[in-house]
Amino acid sequence: MYKPGQLPESIVRRRVTGTLTTESPLHIGDGDRGHVSKRECGKKFLEGADPEYSTVATDFSGRPVIPGTSIKGSLLAWAVAHGFPDALVKAVFGTMEGGGIVTFHDARLQDCVKPVGPEYRLWSDKRSTALSPQVAINPRTRSADEHLLYYVEYVPAGATFEISCTMQGASDAQLGLVLDALENAFASRERPARLGGDVSNGWGKMRWKFGELLEMDPKAWLPGRSLMHMGCGGRNSRESCRFGLTGWSSRGPANGPG
Repeated sequence: MYKPGQLPESIVRRRVTGTLTTESPLHIGDGDRGHVSKRECGKKFLEGADPEYSTVATDFSGRPVIPGTSIKGSLLAWAVAHGFPDALVKAVFGTMEGGGIVTFHDARLQDCVKPVGPEYRLWSDKRSTALSPQVAINPRTRSADEHLLYYVEYVPAGATFEISCTMQGASDAQLGLVLDALENAFASRERPARLGGDVSNGWGKMRWKFGELLEMDPKAWLPGRSLMHMGCGGRNSRESCRFGLTGWSSRGPANGPG
């Protein structure tokens, strides 16, 4: 706990918001399996069969969610692969001993339009997902086993998830790495970031859209201090801000990264 007169140099808390939109199927599993017979979808063509399917991670409402750990891990791998300074990467994303200064929160599904086409079989309006047929490999024969048909649940291309991450006391370099990773990781031509499984078949492609960079500086509440913040381009500015009950000041896309 901080003591009066002993505040660290920076206790500014920042939050970055935006969206990730799927550009290909997305499957982030929760380690569970479901039965098609219990799924709310059309299943006449199964002719009484009841195959299993690998389920996606969901929130309390049963809708798909991208775990924050999945986003963080994907961006960490991208930063390492693209040669960012090791000390900076560890400070931002953490190590086995510590979690780093940035926390990514679970991303909830914002919008998903029902896709049209015969390939989107066993579609569930309730879960906003379809099922992709897969064939298990027989460990003895090392070939596809027609009796081991199962499905993988996935979110289709065009679905949008709300993303947010928070960090406290981040330096300019650390904040810059977070913004750089979000802006460029999923769009990279070489070794782009991907989410979920089956990425070798083109799954897990995402598109990032920046929303806002929000800041809260507790020092601004102290007597004789005023609220100031710095734009992403390095310009100091004094603005009327949405401080109120939330305590957050706002910088939208106008001052954010391209």
